[in-house]
Amino acid sequence: MNTKRIEVAEHVLPGHPDKLCDAAVDTIVDFVQNRDPLGQCGLEASCIFDTIHLTGRIAAKEHVVEQVEEQLEILVRKTYDRAGYGVDPSGYLWGPHPEDIKISTNFCLVDRKST
Repeated sequence: MNTKRIEVAEHVLPGHPDKLCDAAVDTIVDFVQNRDPLGQCGLEASCIFDTIHLTGRIAAKEHVVEQVEEQLEILVRKTYDRAGYGVDPSGYLWGPHPEDIKISTNFCLVDRKST
């Protein structure tokens, strides 16, 4: 009998820190790419307890870089909300609540000049 089997190296639930960090970075990258298709992002994230740390480089048109700076907290909090952080219908707190997230950033934001 010839059967196919898929093996995964790691499987974690949506709220796991690895998935949460990947989702936050993906949200920021999508935000940049939707506004500047030639924009570039090289980002890393880590989270512990109630803090997410974001580092890396974003190179995009000046107005997109400004929008990232303005919208970053909203984007990250929405990512936490979509992952189910906060209070679920049964009243169980899977925290921290998105509004309580501390966001630490160390970005190199570069204006990619239009040519």
